[in-house]
Amino acid sequence: MNASRTTCWRCASQLCSAQARGPGSGAALFSSLGSTAAATAAASQPESAIDIFNDVVNRAPEVPPSSLAEQEIVLKLKALAEKSSDPLEKMEILETEILPSLNGQGHNLPTNINTAISKFLDQTCDAMTRSGGAEGSLKLSELGTKLDNFDLSWRNRLILNLCHKLVRRVSSRGDTKLHLTELINLWQCISHMKRMSARKHASTYWFTLPTADDILRDVGTRYQANAPPDTQSSPMLRALTSIFLQFTPQEAQAVIPGLLVTLAVILDPQISTQGAQNLAAPLLDRAATVLRQGTLDDAFFSVALNGEHIQFPESRLRELEAYVTKQWPSAMSLLHQKDALWREKLVTASGSGPGAVNSVERVLSLLRQAFAKAKQTSPAILSLWNDVKASAEENQAFAKEMQHSPDFLDEWIFVLCAIRGGTKVQEALDLMQRVHLRPTMRTYTNMMHGWKICKEIDKIEALWAKLVKSGIKLDAFIWTERISSLIEAEPQAGIQALAEMQALWKAAVARNAPHMAVQPSIEVVNAAFKGLITLDRKAAFDVIEWAGREQIKPNVRTYNILIQQSFRNDPPDDIQGILKAMEQQGIQPDEATFTILLEEVLGGISGEAAPKQVAAVQGAFEQMAAAGFRPNPMTYAKMLYAVTDFASGGADEAIAAVLGHMRENRVAITPEIVTILIERAIRTDPKDLDAVRRILQEHGFARIGHGDQTLWERVMSAHAVAGDTAGALAIFDDLALLDRPVTSLPCLRNLLGALIASARMDDASRVVQTVLQHKIKKIEGPGDTRYWKHAFWFMAREHALFRLDDVPLQVRSWMEQRGSARMLG
Repeated sequence: MNASRTTCWRCASQLCSAQARGPGSGAALFSSLGSTAAATAAASQPESAIDIFNDVVNRAPEVPPSSLAEQEIVLKLKALAEKSSDPLEKMEILETEILPSLNGQGHNLPTNINTAISKFLDQTCDAMTRSGGAEGSLKLSELGTKLDNFDLSWRNRLILNLCHKLVRRVSSRGDTKLHLTELINLWQCISHMKRMSARKHASTYWFTLPTADDILRDVGTRYQANAPPDTQSSPMLRALTSIFLQFTPQEAQAVIPGLLVTLAVILDPQISTQGAQNLAAPLLDRAATVLRQGTLDDAFFSVALNGEHIQFPESRLRELEAYVTKQWPSAMSLLHQKDALWREKLVTASGSGPGAVNSVERVLSLLRQAFAKAKQTSPAILSLWNDVKASAEENQAFAKEMQHSPDFLDEWIFVLCAIRGGTKVQEALDLMQRVHLRPTMRTYTNMMHGWKICKEIDKIEALWAKLVKSGIKLDAFIWTERISSLIEAEPQAGIQALAEMQALWKAAVARNAPHMAVQPSIEVVNAAFKGLITLDRKAAFDVIEWAGREQIKPNVRTYNILIQQSFRNDPPDDIQGILKAMEQQGIQPDEATFTILLEEVLGGISGEAAPKQVAAVQGAFEQMAAAGFRPNPMTYAKMLYAVTDFASGGADEAIAAVLGHMRENRVAITPEIVTILIERAIRTDPKDLDAVRRILQEHGFARIGHGDQTLWERVMSAHAVAGDTAGALAIFDDLALLDRPVTSLPCLRNLLGALIASARMDDASRVVQTVLQHKIKKIEGPGDTRYWKHAFWFMAREHALFRLDDVPLQVRSWMEQRGSARMLG
């Protein structure tokens, strides 16, 4: 690497020519979206926060409906029901000529209108099922939902009709795909019924289902001794109704025949597709939750598909019964398969749905998981967003939590912009208003960051122009986001934006109004430098030189960016020269500097022979020495972690090189270092307990009084997985006597598994009781059910190693529900 690039910050040719501009001239530099540019020019008053976004993403106005008199509506509905025309034509007449008048009358329609509506829907459904025509099934269900008709009986017939058409396989491949989609959309429509979101989302397709925990809790409570006789006669039929908690059990039972046939069809590879299974994933997941509780036999299907209660053509119903009975075993195999491809489309193992999004923390966890896997638009993210909207309408506590967590919707706005969510971003802003929040500068910065990821720079500039025009004060973060976004798309525009920021600051200072502008910092410069260094190396160093002339000095992050990029040049630059320049500038390396050195030096040698691994370790230490960075125990621990991540745990010689360097520098071996070495030793097969003992002896940790809790919990676990159950139990007991009971659930699971495998049930019970007593002492508040969901507790419950009376009251009812649900069937 040329030394001048390291130690000499040269003049910035492009930036030196930039003229200082007045504070109002910056917007003229940039283009914007067509409609936004016109709106910006016309604006004469500062705009509200929502108006700013609306000018970037516009929405169409709504058209008011016409109106009919009540008696006229009833007569039209009766005539329409009796009309012997095509069902689709009848539905079109209902939607265009009658529905607009009904929309203005609210939910409480007169009885005569409701009766006429019910008759029309039922007769139209009958006409469709008699003819075997499937087209329009979803439309009829949507119309019913818009008219507050939530009857599942005729919808069940629509489902059976669609399924029969698929089972007969008389359609073309394209029609089969359409029928599958309509079938799943029909279930999605049903999942919204009787919810506050039903009318609003009647034609929007996603699942709104309870969580697996809610379903199991309901299953447990519905199997009480005082349950109605009809529910006790068919417990699994009754249990399946728990998937549709918005209905009473008697109402939901009407659609269970359709559910059973749907499951068989969707999971039949001869009929269905992977895309259909992915689309139906939430429904499959909830059905699996219930069906794990028991098995269904031929007699069950005979009862469930009884023609007396279904009003579906008998011959076709018997065909479906025969099909489901034959297909059910293979369908259940795929339904319960842990690595089934359709499960990848679930947001989490427990799925989504408004019931799953009852806390901000949980939703953010689900969102981050889904976004980490997203490429372009993500069905999982959009499905979760729909659940958030529905939950915000139905759950006041959740809406209140959103109001007190403004960062929640800001993060959603970032993600929705990043996946090109379009109108979903406007929905997020609308939801902000409903929970009494206003967009802040952070909101707009998140928008820009999202658009930067999906490379929609025109939207960034359109929003920027609106913000400038509005007179809202901009902060350093949004300036940094804009500059870094422009650098990636058009480097010269990004450099000009940086110069504009400095010019605005100087102008404000000259007017004795520094509060009206933002002074550029080295962090803003670093954002530009990081983007430029990979695109135009000369321009990147010109920016640094310009910053120096403006009294903006480089910091350790500036050098870290340079070091990281220098490793990627071919050939790599002189890293030691860069580190020496840092020393000359009086800038101390930080942990990030070391991490970069470590990752870059050791990153590509995992499969290399021992000599190369040793050379890489020594090279990393040399780089640190050149930087004046003295390794500390944490540094050595990171080095060991990196080496033990090599294939086969890294070469012994490389491990010895790290430990030797510690001794040479008189750095004491810490419990963390020994823990790393023990975890490496126990990875071998068969497990090498002698190596564990040697490590403890060699480094002075042969007794429990030496070393920390984490070390000895790992030692206990090592003995358990290596088959030394007695040794593991002895360590557990010794720690308990020292009032240091084992708390790591993974380590406890290994110990408990070893005790059970050795048939030492009394000892296993004692371990569980010890853990319980310690946990109970520490519990405050309502308790955390995640702790009790660990495999350790399921193993203990399965082997009856504790009683429900032993667990804290806060989680007892939860365990009872889980336990009773597992024992059903």
